Amino acid sequence: MSEEKPVRLPDPASVETVLASLEAQSADAELAPALNKNFPGFAFTVATIDDPYWRNPHAVVAADGTRLGDHRAWVECELAEL
Repeated sequence: MSEEKPVRLPDPASVETVLASLEAQSADAELAPALNKNFPGFAFTVATIDDPYWRNPHAVVAADGTRLGDHRAWVECELAEL
């Protein structure tokens, strides 16, 4: 997320408006940039169906596909820092 902190999550109607503005042929490529533009403060990305993160729900995977470790251990470490 950027320095501009959102006050609340985008409402469904606003998200629907952004989705309706996308062309079906290019929606995969345009989705994250369109959401990022319309909802500053959030960092949207797209996960493809063959994304390793979604294939293994117990792994933490970096943006480059490198496995960083076990999800539970990662969450426990992050919570301990709070």
